[in-house]
Amino acid sequence: MDALTQLIEAFVSVKANPMTDAISREGMMRAARSLRRAYEHSEDVAARQDMCIASVFGGMALANAGSVRCTGWPGRSGECSMRRTAHCARRCCRTRWRSIGE
Repeated sequence: MDALTQLIEAFVSVKANPMTDAISREGMMRAARSLRRAYEHSEDVAARQDMCIASVFGGMALANAGSVRCTGWPGRSGECSMRRTAHCARRCCRTRWRSIGE
């Protein structure tokens, strides 16, 4: 979930650029097709590889697009949980609405 959150955060950042958008899109596609598979079938090497690459891409994109205070916010406030992840994503999206299809 952290990898996907970082990818979304970089994509909606006001400091995003064509490079970070391309990295984020690729990472989000990999996470979308593999996150559930990697969780439910931990022996699925292809799914785990996709998630590993998505994680690296999330770090690369976030480092170059800047944070919009979502990734670190739940941990600092003590509210880091699956329930809070959707709330965090909504906070990020309010910063800059963009469609993945752009």
